[in-house]
Amino acid sequence: DDAAASEIIIGSPSVSSSHHLSPPNESSNAIIRAATNNRLRKQLDLQGFSRAVQPGGGLLELVKEAEMLYARKFCGDDIVQAQAELLSKQATTSFDWRLFQLGYRFGACLILTFWLLWDSIVDTLYRPPQNSNWLHSMFPIYRAYFCLVLMLWLAGCMSFVWNKYRINYIYIFELDPRKVPTLDEIFGKATNATILVMTNFLLYYKVLRGDFPHWLPAPYLPMILVLTSIGWALANLNSCKGIGM
Repeated sequence: DDAAASEIIIGSPSVSSSHHLSPPNESSNAIIRAATNNRLRKQLDLQGFSRAVQPGGGLLELVKEAEMLYARKFCGDDIVQAQAELLSKQATTSFDWRLFQLGYRFGACLILTFWLLWDSIVDTLYRPPQNSNWLHSMFPIYRAYFCLVLMLWLAGCMSFVWNKYRINYIYIFELDPRKVPTLDEIFGKATNATILVMTNFLLYYKVLRGDFPHWLPAPYLPMILVLTSIGWALANLNSCKGIGM
């Protein structure tokens, strides 16, 4: 009996042993294969990158070839300047207020332009100026100032085109690189001059039409514009030389 019992016990596997010895199902096999493939892929990628960055691996040769090509096309074969320009720039977290200031100046110029056109075309048809003598006598002064303003805008547009297509206009026109203003500075001066001239002309025109009180004499406004422009030109003499003025 004891021998038979022992044979029965030995010959019949227990529940726990049958559970551990059962083959895994298909989902577990798929998970195992995916994990193994990911590990192998990462190892292969690391090994490939480590071989590529080594001398003769190919990556350093591609970097040198790109630097030489950039230097030949844009830096006059100066490899040091090309390496400096190709370095990745760290992004700054501070907000650049220059573009914001330039944007609202552009908006002010557009508003003044439409306002000037409305007053000089539409309102003149219904309410002509009370005194047209001063109007015709001062028009050549304002015409000259509007030509100067237009020249500033054209200088900014030309600088934009030259910088976009990488034309070395500083070397062509023999300008001093230390005194040449940037594109933002040129458009900033153009917007400031536009706001100054248009505001002065609108005030002058409204005084002539009787919209403003008579204690503000109209002939004084062009004189104020001339004095202000002379002071502005003296203060910005170096930058005006830089843009060819």
